[in-house]
Amino acid sequence: MPELFNAADWLVDRQVDEGNGGRTAVVTPTRSLTYGELAEGPISGSSWKAPRVARHSGTARSARWAL
Repeated sequence: MPELFNAADWLVDRQVDEGNGGRTAVVTPTRSLTYGELAEGPISGSSWKAPRVARHSGTARSARWAL
């Protein structure tokens, strides 16, 4: 593993690069997000996107996420 590892690149951007941008990446009680939406949406631009996804998805702060 490289010294600096960006998990968002591996977990999200790689999926878009491999043509999977339309596949569902996150499902919450209120909405679903695709890999493309995570990469391009209003929550992009973060070096680690999961906290922003959680905040904008309507899930409880104490909810657990599996990646």
